[in-house]
Amino acid sequence: MHFIYNKVFVPIAKSYAKSKTKDEKFKNREFLAKNLLDNYKFKENSSNTRIWFHAASMGEFEQARPVIELLKKNFPNVYIILTFFSPSGYDNRKDYEYADFITYLPLDFPENVSKFLDTTRPDLAIFIRYDIWYNYLSQLRHRCIPTFLLNASKPQSSLINSYYRSCYRLFNKIFVMNKNDVQYFKSFLPQLKVAYLPDTRFDRIAEKVESSRVSPYIDPRLFADSKVLVAGSTWMPDEDIIIRAFRRYNPNNTKKLSLIIVPHEPRPGHLSELERKWDNYVLLSKINSLSESDWEEIRYGKKIIIVDSIGKLLSLYANAHIAYVGGAFGDGLHSVGEPAGYSLPIITGTNISKSPDAADLLKLGALSTVSNYEEILDELTKLMNDEEYYNRKSATAGDFVRSRLGSSLVFIDEVKALMKG
Repeated sequence: MHFIYNKVFVPIAKSYAKSKTKDEKFKNREFLAKNLLDNYKFKENSSNTRIWFHAASMGEFEQARPVIELLKKNFPNVYIILTFFSPSGYDNRKDYEYADFITYLPLDFPENVSKFLDTTRPDLAIFIRYDIWYNYLSQLRHRCIPTFLLNASKPQSSLINSYYRSCYRLFNKIFVMNKNDVQYFKSFLPQLKVAYLPDTRFDRIAEKVESSRVSPYIDPRLFADSKVLVAGSTWMPDEDIIIRAFRRYNPNNTKKLSLIIVPHEPRPGHLSELERKWDNYVLLSKINSLSESDWEEIRYGKKIIIVDSIGKLLSLYANAHIAYVGGAFGDGLHSVGEPAGYSLPIITGTNISKSPDAADLLKLGALSTVSNYEEILDELTKLMNDEEYYNRKSATAGDFVRSRLGSSLVFIDEVKALMKG
């Protein structure tokens, strides 16, 4: 793998990188990756353990976050290095208070890897989920730096299996989120240390659920005598059937069901298209300036709330009675763990194959899949009118998350053995 990767893949990747010089996002990423590393300053202190966390983007960061914050709470002098691959992760967390140095991960070219490791000198490296790079892992192994893979899962595509297997061999230990995946890792490298550990993000969800219930993002008085459907991380195919089902369920604005739509990418073009589909709406950014008549229209489902910013969904589930999670009419479903943490019955599209959590929740009965607006309408009607049906799904969803809490503490026990002092 070493020869093929560096003699075939790396030259192709370098040529591709050169072709992207007119891409502003890529140029900015590469400039920051170099500039931040060139100006890196570390205050020397031999008692500080340096731990490097790498997350591809925001979702993986949320998995790393409870571990990082527990480490800082229990070991204030630990030095946290945090890298991202994508702009959506770096741009939103470049000022994260619990990390001491935050940057883009330089591309996986041998010279970049050497410079990064020579400069940051981590004592321990932790990769989150799937964004793993052969040259980084090779040099970490060569330098005898312990390296963990946290929240791992079996790759979906057989085409990349050989690459991943070459990378997996270079980890000291792999923690998988699904018990069924343990055997996959053991099958090709029996001596590899593999352990089942539920998704650490559940710890973050539980923390956020507790704080959002105490202080919801939207004043709960707005929904004092109505129930709320939150459609989260939606794309156009999700929104088309959600809006159609909602209109059919609530034709005369008498059912006391409110709707909050949270687009996965609330870009101006997407918002404009969504606003055309429902002309009577209010943007979340304007929620605090509503009149009493606006409140009444929202409460009775005549006016919907459209969320026009990112990072609000996990808090908004605190206002929900039912959750619809988007993405399952496209490439793949978004997080169902978040609404489950609030004990919400969950509705999704049918493409849930990439989400083990969704498959488990479906099997347990907390999640329902739908393929069209009529099926959403049927499910909404049952959840709104059948209290026993609703309570059973709600309790199952909540139990699913509660049974998976505590992974961050278990993982930190592994880390402690490798820390200095």
